[in-house]
Amino acid sequence: MFNGFSYDEIVKVLKNKNSAFSYGEVISPHTVKKIEYIKKYVEQWLFVIVNVSDYIFFIDAMSNAGLYENGFLSTSIEVLNVFVKYAVRHPEKQFFLISNDYDETKVGTMKEIFNVYKEKLIQEKIYNIKTNMFGMDACDFLTKFRNQYHVDFVKGKKKSVLLYVDPYNFISAKLAYAVKDFVSNVYCELVLNFYCNDYSRNVNNSRCKVHQAEIKEVMRDFCHIDDKKFVKVEDLRDVFTSRMMLGTKMKYRYFVNMKNEKNAPLYYLIYLTPNIRGLEKVKDATWAVLGHHDEYCVSYKERDADIPNLFNETPEDEAFAIALEKINPLLLNEEGKVLTFENIEEVCLQHSFMKESHIINKVIKPFIVDKKLKKEGKVNNRNFKEDSYIVLRKDWRA
Repeated sequence: MFNGFSYDEIVKVLKNKNSAFSYGEVISPHTVKKIEYIKKYVEQWLFVIVNVSDYIFFIDAMSNAGLYENGFLSTSIEVLNVFVKYAVRHPEKQFFLISNDYDETKVGTMKEIFNVYKEKLIQEKIYNIKTNMFGMDACDFLTKFRNQYHVDFVKGKKKSVLLYVDPYNFISAKLAYAVKDFVSNVYCELVLNFYCNDYSRNVNNSRCKVHQAEIKEVMRDFCHIDDKKFVKVEDLRDVFTSRMMLGTKMKYRYFVNMKNEKNAPLYYLIYLTPNIRGLEKVKDATWAVLGHHDEYCVSYKERDADIPNLFNETPEDEAFAIALEKINPLLLNEEGKVLTFENIEEVCLQHSFMKESHIINKVIKPFIVDKKLKKEGKVNNRNFKEDSYIVLRKDWRA
């Protein structure tokens, strides 16, 4: 059964066809991990949406050439391989892989790769995957895509859309507004690369005044922040995300921090979704790829997961303890406040690496034991999801 192509298989077919193609750059380990993370999320996302959607779109606004020089497939092609597996099992669904890049050489290579897939899909009698490659500015592409595929107005069929935006440097104001316009008009999930390292290096760099002005434009015009004041990366990320969500159907967000070899943030993958189920699925992907972390650093060497520290805690135990400290002031900010399971889930999933399955045993039960929460007892003692909880003790930092 055909399950997609490997890197070597694609290169072999292209060479046998005497196709003109090029390789993208040599990518770093954090980029490899990023591609793995997006691929895993798509797998988790599809597991849910094939049950509710007839039209399924993955849109890569800045897709590169499909092949990287050091032997890796690009995000679009990895997702296309996932689509192949699902399309075989769900022939009644329509899968659309839509890519775009501004570089003509990369566009040409991706088109050649898509042709390889089209020929194979026809041979295998798989007719429910459509691919398309655009070659234009990402902002123009988002408008073109909406007009061509009518995703704002698809009627009679249910659709699901995942938009992936991966700029090569700090996002421009023009692109930020284009993405905001897209998510304001199209019900979708969004993964966006917020290139904070570029911001940190260049926001006050007088030697690159043009780029510096572009960064300050985002701060001033999109984020409504005084561009003359120092703004921490995390604060800028939070304001940017809030502005991106404002006035849209987006309700939930989550950040994954990708770091360089010196353990300094390179970029955040900002994930936005209108549905709590999307947030649950992205956390499944987080655990599958990053484990008990919401960050990745290639040079970080963690001790063996089973070896306890001096306090008899494993690295995973420590990670949960740190996560609890992080969410304490977000949940325990008012004595007497009543929390539902859904309230607690929203905080835990957005502000820690935790999954929905961790909440009862890692948060609610420990808080009850520590007399921070009291179970109201509306249902039996073993039913935690349908009960409510009273805050007994306010966190001092709240």
